[in-house]
Amino acid sequence: MIKNYKRIIYCLFAIAFTSALADTLSNSAPASSSGAPGEADCTTSGCHESFALNSGQGAATIIIENGATSYIPSKTYTIVAETTFPNLNRFGFQLVAIKDKDSSNVGTLNCTEQSRTQIIKGDNKLASRNYMTYTFDGSTALSKGSNKWQFNWTAPSSDEGKITFYLATIAADDNGSDLGDYCYTKSLSLNSSPLALNNEIENNFKLDVYPNPTKGKIAISYEIEKPSTVQIELYDLQGNKLQQLSSKATYGRQSTELDFMKEYEAGIYFIKLNTGNKSAFKKIIIFN
Repeated sequence: MIKNYKRIIYCLFAIAFTSALADTLSNSAPASSSGAPGEADCTTSGCHESFALNSGQGAATIIIENGATSYIPSKTYTIVAETTFPNLNRFGFQLVAIKDKDSSNVGTLNCTEQSRTQIIKGDNKLASRNYMTYTFDGSTALSKGSNKWQFNWTAPSSDEGKITFYLATIAADDNGSDLGDYCYTKSLSLNSSPLALNNEIENNFKLDVYPNPTKGKIAISYEIEKPSTVQIELYDLQGNKLQQLSSKATYGRQSTELDFMKEYEAGIYFIKLNTGNKSAFKKIIIFN
């Protein structure tokens, strides 16, 4: 991977990167080496093969917008990629966002640390993929035993279903060879947010929530055409599902009362009603 301050030898899940480079140049992991679908890993491709993948005392971590679990179309999210290994000072990474349904690249990556990160294109049949990776300056640990990189990802303009981020990292011992380095992978998925469909849809089931705004209990009233299992879900403004309740309902007008509002901070939330493959949303306002 990164072997001394004048030269980088770095392979992330692909082939060895062996060109001697001056320390004034930006360097990176070879393209298409993030561990995503269709990509190999360098513990089995003859590069950094001293240790098994994800072994040793290190780890790789992805954090998206302080723990987001879903995405809203066109919204920009802050991503932090981090890797650790005790007492080491050289680290590298590569990350890509992939659409689960067809393994294609999705969304737009943007550098926010220009001196430490860069975007590169994929190779050959993966040329449509864009990868976020490190620069030479970005390979130096921010603190002994740890390095992290921050950048942005803008979600696609429409609901693309489940999206997975694939991260590959290397913790290098800086000994001048490919031997002695540890390789780590991590993935993190985001589901499409209910807000991707519509901020407020009330027509399907004549869904009503009252009082709204509310402080404590809320009554939910809805209408269904035939007996069904009904799921009522609570989401925050970022599209994170906070709670889910299920019940059996007959046809016609139905009502239920919920008392979980006191658990959440004041703000805007969404009630989602599910019956089979149909859904309805209602915006609610909680105040303390």
